[in-house]
Amino acid sequence: FGLVFIFHGAAFLMLKLGDNRMLLDIQRSSVKFGVVAAICYVLLAVATIFTTDAMTKIIGIAFFCAGAVFFGKAVYYMYKGDPSTAFFGTTMAVAVTVVQFFVSLFPRLMVSNLNPEWSLDIYNAASTSHTLAIMTGAAVVLVPIVLLYQGWTYKIFKERITVDDLHH
Repeated sequence: FGLVFIFHGAAFLMLKLGDNRMLLDIQRSSVKFGVVAAICYVLLAVATIFTTDAMTKIIGIAFFCAGAVFFGKAVYYMYKGDPSTAFFGTTMAVAVTVVQFFVSLFPRLMVSNLNPEWSLDIYNAASTSHTLAIMTGAAVVLVPIVLLYQGWTYKIFKERITVDDLHH
């Protein structure tokens, strides 16, 4: 799944860079990574079939197919030179895949290969109410800080980066 994120990062780089020579190099490399990542995506599905029952539910198969279509289109659009659509496609492929695993395995979080009764589920993995209260307080304080930082980062890096920017 790491190759999917390499491809996603390449699409993001193409959105941010202004040097045409570098853009062409990134496009060529990312399409190669994208094809290998698509193969690995299918291998992930095959591994999922053999290690879990996530692909036995119709919802799991539907989400996997949706993720595969999104990622396949992302590779196609990167090949055509449309990094914004490719970036959107990889974003959706990752989101759909994550949702697929959670929906397919619910209420389990991790499936035990040794004994299905030993699987980690939402009930035996839940924290105590005291811990949840502490984490809620931490989230109330820290999430706005992270959102402000992300907003500042996007404001700073909203323009395309060119060779002239290296001298700053």
